Formats: sequence, C-alpha cells, structure tokens
Amino acid sequence: MPSFIIHSICGKELMRNMKVTDDEKNKFFLGNLIPDTKQREYKSSDNEIISHDKILTHFKTNHEPILEYPDLDLFLSKYGELVNTNSLVFGYFFHLYADYYYFKYYLPDKLSFLDDNYNETTDHNYSYVKSKKNGKILTTDDFWDRKKSSGIYYEYSRMNNYLISKYKFTYNLSDYLPLIDGLEVPIDEVKTDRLKELLLDVDRFYKERIDDTEFQILDINSVDTLIREILDTFMERYRDIYYNYCR
Repeated sequence: MPSFIIHSICGKELMRNMKVTDDEKNKFFLGNLIPDTKQREYKSSDNEIISHDKILTHFKTNHEPILEYPDLDLFLSKYGELVNTNSLVFGYFFHLYADYYYFKYYLPDKLSFLDDNYNETTDHNYSYVKSKKNGKILTTDDFWDRKKSSGIYYEYSRMNNYLISKYKFTYNLSDYLPLIDGLEVPIDEVKTDRLKELLLDVDRFYKERIDDTEFQILDINSVDTLIREILDTFMERYRDIYYNYCR
C-alpha cells in the first residue's frame, strides 16, 4: 500500500537498467499499477464486507494478524514463467514485492497497534494506531480515512512535491490511456474493465500537491530509504528475473 507515486518511482528507478523497448517499459509501468485496480467488495446480507477482490489481486494468503502482505511464492507458482518473459507481468510482480516489503518491514517499524485499553496488540481487531515517530495515537478510522489530514493517505499527499521533484517523476495521462485499449493482462485475478479508472486515479493523485509538509506519521528521509531498500532487496532476491531484462 505505498502510494501510487512511491510505486511508480520505484518502478521507474528499476527500469533504468532494463534493456527493453519503450513499449515494454510502458507495459512494465502499467503492470506495476494494475494490482491496485479497483475491484469488487462482497458483502453479507447485513452489508458486512466478507471478502474483497483486492485480496485476490494482491495474493494475500499469509493471514498475518494485522498487516497482510502478498504471498510472492504463490504468485510465482502460477505466473513464474510469465514474469520472465512478459514485462507487464514482471511489473505486476514488482508491485507485489513493494507491498510485501512495505507491510512486512517498513510499517511495523513506524507504527504500533493498540487495543481498546491502549495496549499493544497483534489482533486484527485493533482500535488505535500509534506513530512511533511522535507517539500520536489515532483511531483506526482516522488513520485509514482517505480524506482526513491525520491519516496515512494525506501523509502520502504531503510527500508528493518532494518525491516528484527529487526523482524527476512525470506522469502524463495521455501517454497511457491509448495503451489500455485491447491491453492483454494474462492475470486471472484482475478485472481489466477498470483500467481507465485506475489511470485517472493516478492522474488525480499526481496532481494533488499540498504545501503542508508537517509529517505526522512518517518522515521523508525514511521514505527515501524505503525506495532504496525496495530496489536493492528486490534486485538481490530476484536477480535472475531482474537481469533477464537487463541483458
């Protein structure tokens, strides 16, 4: 769940040494976004969410109590051959790896999860989130709310100006919209009828620049480190796959 910008910057940085055509790089870039295509929610008779397609698109089967992350081996067991030959699938896999690293290593170092009595817990039904940076405690609703300035998503928006400037990242919607018409996505878990909506979401977030840089949960230096560590650990762990695209 890094932001679109963090995912895209990681992808662009990885592509620097990939000796493939511009068309293949575009497919990699799209594949690196596709797991976050909006999917359906399945609800019970009393309107409680009982399942979400995003669990499928992100191959989350590890059942961690709080921070579920993609099962990379599960993805490779099904699409491993395509990862080596299809740049879009390679991009998809890289997105899953970034999420894996973010949830398994980065966020647990930044946050604590508390129960109703403000004690640390590993129970999925936690009530509060505590920032280890400043000790600030938020309700789960406030932390995950996409509109509140106290939450993690607003924190991503605080970072946009810095990250886009530092990494010289550009996103032109008109460059990518024509590419999704008839795009073949050989991943069964994804519904491709929402790819345009995905690209529009990325465009909106790319243009969302705010002057507030008082980070409440994360800090900009640690995000720079996160980007570097995602790249370094991926290239080390999956060097055979990566160098297949660098020859």
